[in-house]
Amino acid sequence: MIVTEQRSISTAKRGREEGEGRTTTALEWRVLESGVLAVKTPLEILTPTGTRSIWFEPRKRRLVCPHGWGQYHLSAWNGPRANTFPKPAWTTCNCASATGVCGARTKLKAEAAAASPPSYYETLVAAHGTTELRGGLCGARVPGVQGVDGGAFYMVKGDVAHVLRCRHGHTTNTLNAQTRERRRRAAGLVLAALHATREARRARRGGAVACGCAPVYVKACVVKGR
Repeated sequence: MIVTEQRSISTAKRGREEGEGRTTTALEWRVLESGVLAVKTPLEILTPTGTRSIWFEPRKRRLVCPHGWGQYHLSAWNGPRANTFPKPAWTTCNCASATGVCGARTKLKAEAAAASPPSYYETLVAAHGTTELRGGLCGARVPGVQGVDGGAFYMVKGDVAHVLRCRHGHTTNTLNAQTRERRRRAAGLVLAALHATREARRARRGGAVACGCAPVYVKACVVKGR
């Protein structure tokens, strides 16, 4: 497969336009499929199926594909480690190589990083709108974040950073607490079952069956009086 690179707008051309007072194209910010907030760069990759735009993620200062994946994932999915490093089932990324997102592109990264990123939540709302989770509580769905059951997670304005909500409106902190409680109860049931099995085995062997009474401290005067 022959892949070539081309710039849609050169740096020199943008410099001339700014010097002449012309209006430059506004930066396009988007939350990509993997969940990263990225800005579109002028770099495009020409493939047999068409062109593929390259995006810049300011948080990790890296170039990513239109689906939000960087050099590490694209190289693993399309390289010798593809069998041991499977692609997530929910992603629609069909990039056949890491061309365009790897290599030292210091100048391009500096140009893209010059602009301050917008609000993550506002970018989500502008692209996908909001969904009502429960009465009076609305949130924007965060792409690239799924639960064990495949359920989506949402970001609600005003919540603490790094806290998302499930489709029922519960925060990730609440879900973690519920998970710990379920594990504690499950462990208690397992211990109770083991204890019952042990007591049944003891009864079959003719040993004393537990009556359920709690142990008590025997005073020294009682012991000496025997």
